[in-house]
Amino acid sequence: MITPSPETVSCNPGVDVYMTKKKTVFGILIMLSAVMLPMAGTRCQAGMVSLTFDDGLASVYSHALPVLKHNRQVATIGITYAYCVYGGKEFMTIKQILDLQGQGWEVASHGLTHSNPKKIPTVYSQEKITGWEKEDKKLNIYRAPYAYENIAGLLDGSSIMNAAASMDALRQSPGSYYFDSQRGQLYVRPVGSVRTGKLAIRSVSCEREIEFSKKELEKMGCKITTYITPYNSWPAGLRDLSEPHYAVIASGGNHANWREGFNPHSIGRFVVRGDDTVSSLKKLVKRYAIENDGWVVFCFHGIGDNTGWEPWSVEKLEEFSAWLNKKGVKTVTVAEGAALFAESPVTKPPAAPRAERSDDEP
Repeated sequence: MITPSPETVSCNPGVDVYMTKKKTVFGILIMLSAVMLPMAGTRCQAGMVSLTFDDGLASVYSHALPVLKHNRQVATIGITYAYCVYGGKEFMTIKQILDLQGQGWEVASHGLTHSNPKKIPTVYSQEKITGWEKEDKKLNIYRAPYAYENIAGLLDGSSIMNAAASMDALRQSPGSYYFDSQRGQLYVRPVGSVRTGKLAIRSVSCEREIEFSKKELEKMGCKITTYITPYNSWPAGLRDLSEPHYAVIASGGNHANWREGFNPHSIGRFVVRGDDTVSSLKKLVKRYAIENDGWVVFCFHGIGDNTGWEPWSVEKLEEFSAWLNKKGVKTVTVAEGAALFAESPVTKPPAAPRAERSDDEP
């Protein structure tokens, strides 16, 4: 019981009892306030972690899903449209993708073709290829200089052209193309005859990758609000192109995310390699999420087999997932994390370096 100070004591015992009870209640309210105030509005106190799996590999469905499900955790999968439709058995089917979505996982776009944005045209206006010359009149093959390192895909009008492995293969396949990257020469064999000046061949740009990957995945039933950049590469000019289509953009950078100055179109991720230890991931979570209330996003690929880039073992994922669960670290999808940060109070990032390493997905 809180004892009234001498200057508040009355000569009336009834008043004394009343004042004593009133101060006791007031003291309890003060203590409750001390406990509750730090909790108000801090939906992601003690930080957050997001697990992302790029490329839509089937091993994620086979091996990662059971592990995370056991610990009541969800993740974000980055789906490349071409891999999903044409990629073969090492990639998830649309049925599996939608099943993950139904279990609370987030489906994000990972591009149409998983092309490096630094090596293909940036915008629609750069797609048209000019300078065509006749290479083989009999077979209707044309040649033109090509200014970029890679080809995400070629469009002949509205038709998708097939990539040929060699000039010999091109000669056998109307509707195909061959790119001689050493010489910077592009060869095409359109279907049917066409005048050189009338060729309407376009090379798929980043802008098309961004816009149409979302549209095509949504046609299949996916709910897309997040774009995960291929190769964790995100040149400055692409952010403006993406904002009309996506609420959230995640890339690489190997750094944590902070509420102060948070930009949902520039979310950093730590890239996980096959030989990374569980303890190295725990270190990042402790340092940035648990101790400094930040948001740590991890970039995985395959799990439990040899498919994909730098696969991680099931045993490592089991240990890490169980540890997150034991520590009570909030595990969220990328879209959920971005929403929580947008609603949460601002905190300053710690003075510790924001990057653990400089390497990134090749």
